[in-house]
Amino acid sequence: MMMNLVLLGLSFGIGIGLGWAYFLTLWKTLQLLSSTRQPALMMWGSLTLRLIAALTVFYAMMVNGWKYFLLSFLGFLIMRTLLIRRWGLGTASFAHIRH
Repeated sequence: MMMNLVLLGLSFGIGIGLGWAYFLTLWKTLQLLSSTRQPALMMWGSLTLRLIAALTVFYAMMVNGWKYFLLSFLGFLIMRTLLIRRWGLGTASFAHIRH
């Protein structure tokens, strides 16, 4: 019983960590888009790597049981919410980008 609670808590923590890594990488990618020579390649490459990492972790959680997946996904969504509150939603300025 105690070990089960530890594993459930660990699943939640893995979701928090995955969410932090996923959205931090997205944030950094968006910041670098204006200074790269190939923004489309950077965006698609970042998306591909982030999705592979997220789907791999979620698959590993799902193999162990739906509870582990659900808690890791909940941690992922909570981290997303916290980062949106910290960084703001729609507050980025794109005035420096020249068309």
